[in-house]
Amino acid sequence: MSLSADETLALVGRAYAAEFEEEPFDLALLTLDPASGRFAGAGQGRHIAAIGARVSPGDGVLPIGSVLWLAAGAQALGEPAGEGPDLGLDDLAARLLDTMAPGVALVGVTLRATGRKASYDFSMANELAAIAGLVSGVEATLAREGVPEPVAAGLGLALDELLTNTVSYGYLDGGWHEILVELDVAPGCVDVSVRDDGRAFDPLLAPEPDLAVELEERQVGGLGIHFVRTLADEISYERERGWNVLRLRKRFDPEAGLESSGG
Repeated sequence: MSLSADETLALVGRAYAAEFEEEPFDLALLTLDPASGRFAGAGQGRHIAAIGARVSPGDGVLPIGSVLWLAAGAQALGEPAGEGPDLGLDDLAARLLDTMAPGVALVGVTLRATGRKASYDFSMANELAAIAGLVSGVEATLAREGVPEPVAAGLGLALDELLTNTVSYGYLDGGWHEILVELDVAPGCVDVSVRDDGRAFDPLLAPEPDLAVELEERQVGGLGIHFVRTLADEISYERERGWNVLRLRKRFDPEAGLESSGG
């Protein structure tokens, strides 16, 4: 069972309360998904969560290069919190602690973009309700990696089509299965692979849809596969040890991503 940051904090708080009895204490909790940059924070007592010098809500997305601070026992982080970690987080944390009262607990996290290929793994159960969360995570990761928004949105739509087809038609036993999505991002190129252990099915063998016929007469799923094939610069299918493996590659201008992120 997965608990939210608030629920986890409440459990920890009750455990500490039993230990310290009536003594007051501060608690803060932060969870971060490095793949998507999404974080959730919660606290009680004198605490603060901030990205740079800007106080954040309880959850959000950590942009590359910014510092996400979580402090317990403090109400302000001071001017150094707005700086980037050019000299390392240890240096920044030491400077912040110098401005705070004794007993403050402080954690800082930052995510960096690199020129090398970055790899991310996602997974979901074979349930239609799980698709939106996975696609959202992939799109957030692509945005963080500087992939232009139109490219990220197109890949998100393609993934939605592929996963919907897999969940809807790929499993005959009615049981629980795991679908895996691998994402590799390099300057100017995104590689996506979708793996499922459903019935063998090569979507690339599906005939091109006849766009001249009425919508209700077209083959189910045909337009979705057509869109995926049109979007991808390269696409391939293999059956590997009982798994369907569909790989697609999308190229883009890396400078376009920098221009859009620079505003």
